[in-house]
Amino acid sequence: MDPDELVRATWGLVYVTGGLTFITFVGVMVALFQERIWPPKLRIRCCMCQKTFVLVGEQQLRVPAYYLRLRIANKGKTPARNVQVRILAVERVGTSGKDNRQPMPFYLCWTHHGDPAWLACLPSGAEADCDVARIADPRRRHIIGDDSDLVQASPASDILHDTRLKFITTVMPSTREDLWPPGTYKVTIQIAAENSGAVCRTLKVICQTWHDDQETMRNSGPGPIISLWD
Repeated sequence: MDPDELVRATWGLVYVTGGLTFITFVGVMVALFQERIWPPKLRIRCCMCQKTFVLVGEQQLRVPAYYLRLRIANKGKTPARNVQVRILAVERVGTSGKDNRQPMPFYLCWTHHGDPAWLACLPSGAEADCDVARIADPRRRHIIGDDSDLVQASPASDILHDTRLKFITTVMPSTREDLWPPGTYKVTIQIAAENSGAVCRTLKVICQTWHDDQETMRNSGPGPIISLWD
């Protein structure tokens, strides 16, 4: 082989080897640091009010309730690990004192999930539902314990107006700070994951008169039962 051709071939091999080495290096770096380069992005896609039944006891007593839920989406390019949602503060709009108390942080429950507190993995582009609160039929809520001496009851004649907003926390507080009387609430929540920064949002939640019909319940108040405040 001509010496010049040999030199050109040698340098060509060097360039190819160097290029492959560089590509491999970049691939390894992306694999190692992809979560920093393209972190998960947790967002609230929508708020929902769904009527269902709480089943109680061996006889499976059915207590109607409206569940207020969030649909959490991962808009990032990598899976989110160990995702949690918790309440940071609750404020009853237009009141003060005991009805404007700020509870300690409580973790909310994932809907129909084996471990209600932790969502082990939320893949890129996937969604999962989280229970925020429920409003049970006031005529039967005592069956499921959605009553508290801390919230003053209304006369029996006003039972349908005497609803309770119960936050669906992973642990029931002994102080029953999970139960609130009718009203409009600002609820600050935090969504966080092991490999993603925390996101805080404020919800508007309205606890109003009970209606057996779902559409009436959704539309009879001054606004949606649950929505984003900001």
